[in-house]
Amino acid sequence: MNKSEKKYQTLFESSRDALMLLALPSWKFISANQATLKLFGAADETEFFSCNLWDVLPERQQDGQLSFEKGQQMIATTIREGSCLFEWTYRRLDGKTFPAEVLLTLMEWDGESALQASVRDISVRKSLEKEVLERRNELEALQRQQVAAQTAATIAHELNQPLLAIASYSEAVLMMLKAEKPNFDKIRQAVEESKQQVNRAGQCIREMLEFLSMKEFPTEVFDLNREIFDVLAIARTEHELQFHSILQLENGFPYVEANRIHIQKVLLNLLHNSIEAMQEIDVPQPLITITVRTEPDKNHAQITVQDNGPGFKSENRQSLFEPFFTTKVGGIGMGLVISRSLIEANRGKLWVDLNEVPGATFHLTLPFAS
Repeated sequence: MNKSEKKYQTLFESSRDALMLLALPSWKFISANQATLKLFGAADETEFFSCNLWDVLPERQQDGQLSFEKGQQMIATTIREGSCLFEWTYRRLDGKTFPAEVLLTLMEWDGESALQASVRDISVRKSLEKEVLERRNELEALQRQQVAAQTAATIAHELNQPLLAIASYSEAVLMMLKAEKPNFDKIRQAVEESKQQVNRAGQCIREMLEFLSMKEFPTEVFDLNREIFDVLAIARTEHELQFHSILQLENGFPYVEANRIHIQKVLLNLLHNSIEAMQEIDVPQPLITITVRTEPDKNHAQITVQDNGPGFKSENRQSLFEPFFTTKVGGIGMGLVISRSLIEANRGKLWVDLNEVPGATFHLTLPFAS
């Protein structure tokens, strides 16, 4: 062993990260440091070297993709580009899984091609990230409740007068109908006045929602596919439910232009609703499918979020976007209302699929960048 090899061997053995070498194409471990044995719970090198790469992986990764298929993709990227850095889920020899940050590097070992894997356990980091997200969600939930309470109080104040007028006109109509000879002209007039008050009440609600959503905000040009990947990762860290996901994304389509925070909040709200609905009825194989397709003639992208949860009762479908209507225990009924307002403020549309299909299906559109 020459001086350079000795230096490498010293660094290899003293590293706090787990370092291992994999032979190509057998995927057998041919070298591993003590940190690797400790990380995977192997008693000695003999026990660890009796395994290959696929023995220390769960069947699926956190995004629902098969470990074997995704692993082949990462390895192909490393062989093509020389290295690849990514987050991964491993399985210890006792069967327990853990999240890790992995750096794969293509190298030569004894004249043969091999892969060096540097693996760092990020369980603590993920736990802290989850705790931060939980605290952020608690704060946002409190803020939403405060906004909802203020909105409800304002709307109640604005609606009080027209509702009182409607009640008065209705009472007058009932009294006139009980008369021996009802005055239908006066009854007609009272009904017309009542109709005007109904329109006034509706206008109050519309103006309040426009006030809440139509503030000035910055827009930016961004990759919608990348945003969906990021939002899906956030949703996974915020929920205990392990769900599968299918992403049907188009490559190479134009970037969209919108307020990124608005779009993230809307997508997260749709994902949260899907996850909570599937969790509530304990779906055996929870699945969320996200599809992105282009509408070139309309100059926008359409995103579809579909789950295999309980869906909505037919009598509730038309009310989903009404203020304070909710099907969730403890819900405040403003999530979808605010989401639609945010999408419309970004020159898009948000709607629910009213077809009788399993689960819930939402569609939204966003304009392409100029």
